[in-house]
Amino acid sequence: SDILSDENASDISDNDEVEDDDEDLSPLNGSKQRQNDEQTTIGITANPSDLSLIVYNLLQRVRRLVRFIRKSSVLYRYIRNQIRLKNIEIVRSAHEQNLKPVKLNNAVLDFRIRWNTTYTMISRFIALSSIITDITVLPSIEIGLKKKQYEKLQQLSFSRFDWSILAALKNVLFPFYRATTLLSGSKYPTLSIAYSVSTGLKNFLTKSKDDQPLENSLKQLLLAKFSYYFEQEISWDQKRATLVCITDLHLLKLSIF
Repeated sequence: SDILSDENASDISDNDEVEDDDEDLSPLNGSKQRQNDEQTTIGITANPSDLSLIVYNLLQRVRRLVRFIRKSSVLYRYIRNQIRLKNIEIVRSAHEQNLKPVKLNNAVLDFRIRWNTTYTMISRFIALSSIITDITVLPSIEIGLKKKQYEKLQQLSFSRFDWSILAALKNVLFPFYRATTLLSGSKYPTLSIAYSVSTGLKNFLTKSKDDQPLENSLKQLLLAKFSYYFEQEISWDQKRATLVCITDLHLLKLSIF
């Protein structure tokens, strides 16, 4: 699958940090949780600047947790073992159903200026959501961490709504991931397909669905930047380079990446 074809994705990110969101982690019943999520969705989708900042900070927290895991050899080994155990179950279940197993991979960091690696980072992080939740909401003492490390993990926990935002962002980024892969091909003339790719991306960004308010709002944020970069009088070489790699970190922050 496309998610599993990213073995060379970057493990590098810069060290910029942001403060963690203050979240109420007290348990809620399903009905109340859904109501709160719906109200939050309405609130942030009504204000694009709020959504942009929320997504930016959420991605920062993902990066912070991945870096935290890598810095702790004990935690890193624990998670790798959990992935190994889950992959054994995945293979067994797939074999019983005559399906091709889609194994889990380790979490990775993205190059913030490369959209395809951000997609890969989010995809792998979501795939590991059950493990991430286990180590952050109620981390087991069997991991063998120090008290401050346990406290840090709990501060980096992700709410149900956080996961829904990440899922929406993953869906919106997927066409850009595919476009980057397509335009980076070396076995065919990429400039000849650049127009079709950019047109397809714009069509994707301009389409909305009534039952996907988060994705619709994320598309609008991306569309503003996409139009800025791709509807000017610039060469296709420049447009291709812009799509593959945006180099202005300040603009990246404004466009939620």
